[in-house]
Amino acid sequence: MDSPNREEVKLLERRLLTSYDFDTLANALGAHMLREAEKGHPLRHLMDLKKVRQWLMWGFRGDPSTGVLDVFEAGDEIVGALGWAVAPIPWGRYSALKELTVFSVGHERAGFGRVVLERLRHLADKHNCAIIETGSALCTDPALLRNLYMGHGGFQWSYPNFVKVL
Repeated sequence: MDSPNREEVKLLERRLLTSYDFDTLANALGAHMLREAEKGHPLRHLMDLKKVRQWLMWGFRGDPSTGVLDVFEAGDEIVGALGWAVAPIPWGRYSALKELTVFSVGHERAGFGRVVLERLRHLADKHNCAIIETGSALCTDPALLRNLYMGHGGFQWSYPNFVKVL
């Protein structure tokens, strides 16, 4: 039998209902943020695991205009999540698909980034979006993001995001 790292990553077909599901995701996101904090991430002092869990449970209500959390599995194991929303482009006739968060659960899974990119393209088509906005304030590895989005996803670099930590 294949190990979980070899199983196909696919969209979870059931709703997250149990505390275990939310704890798994919250702990994974918290662990990711702590790993980034060890690398000197400027947002490290803002993370609160209890708030992460609340955000995952209540921040993504399933409405594309406010936020949806797609969860991915391989076999029967949760392996990652993508938070996204659709918003009108204020200066145009179309909408934008906005990636709100993306993270792996446990060990990095080969191909998870490409699965997320495919999902983003599917969602953009489904919601008639003219652009996809991506990037992450939670990542300290710009080369990793460039490789994923530009190398594998065909995205164009547009402009940097600037964050002032108060």
